[in-house]
Order: sequence, then structure tokens, then C-alpha cells
Amino acid sequence: MTDIFEFWKSVDSKTKIHPADEEVLSKAQHSLNLDCLPTPFYGPLKTAPIVLLYLNPGLSPKDIERADNSEEQEFYWRQRQGSEPLRSQVGLATKSWWVSRVKRIDRDPEKLREKLAVLEICPYHSATFNDAFLIPRLPSCQVALNWAREVLFYEARLEKRVVICLRAANAGVWRLAHVMDFF
Repeated sequence: MTDIFEFWKSVDSKTKIHPADEEVLSKAQHSLNLDCLPTPFYGPLKTAPIVLLYLNPGLSPKDIERADNSEEQEFYWRQRQGSEPLRSQVGLATKSWWVSRVKRIDRDPEKLREKLAVLEICPYHSATFNDAFLIPRLPSCQVALNWAREVLFYEARLEKRVVICLRAANAGVWRLAHVMDFF
């Protein structure tokens, strides 16, 4: 199994497509937005006791703007190392999307920044995920699925983590179901 952190470690802060995925993405017709920075995971995925499992990151104008901002590029690079806490919400007029997803766990997002992580099966942004055919073809997706199966779900069975599956579009539900077979 390829370790997910090793797989992303060599990808620099400005790169928008993992080199292992370039050939597949250049030949396929898809609805992924490749103008954004890839987001395979964020938050301290190496240690977080709570992991939200998503099919892929959504898409907003901020995602495209951040891709060309050097500070944001460095933040996303640090996120891909697996230990960086989620973005602080202190003083933000508009809270990050994850805050609304976890308010039942704790209303204070600052308490969750080091305890919560998100794993995306596909690291590329889209408004809606209509590209399930890419999951078995993209090396990044296969690394994420294998890591989820071999590490994340294993640790959940040992009660070291809680995994919450979200944003599984109809086209991707069966893929996640295959992962869950091993859970």
C-alpha cells in the first residue's frame, strides 16, 4: 500500500494536478475543476480522532482564487503533510464550510481544529461529482481508498477514530460501499 502522506509529500505548493494523475485527466472528459489546488485531505489526518469522509471537495470562487495566492498555496501544502490543524475561525466573518457540518459535535470550532480531519476520495474540486468513472483510474483516488481501507477503517474498528461518511453523490455511493465492505 502506498502511504497517502508519502504520495502527496513531493507535490509542491503550486501544483494543481498530482503528476501521477496527469495522463488520466488529460485524456478523460470530466467536470473536475483543475484550476484549484488539490485537496486530498485537510486537518491533522495523521492523528485526528474524528474524520469526515467525502467523495471530493466542492467548488466555490474562493477555491479558484486561493490557487494563485502564495500564502494559500503554502497553507494547502502544509495541509497535505497531514499534521496541520484546520484553519482557525477566529475573527472570520464567514466561517469555513466544515464548521456547519460539525456544530453538533462542538459549537466551538477552535476546539476541533486539531481533532478533526477531512479525507477526500478524489482530491479535485467540482460543484457536483459526476465523475465516478475516474475513481478506479486515478492513482490519487486509489491511494485514498486504500489508505481509508487499510488505516482509517482499521483504526475505527479499534475505536481509535470515528469516521463519518458524507457527500457521496449517487454516482459515487457504490464506490464508497466497496470501501465499506472492508469496514
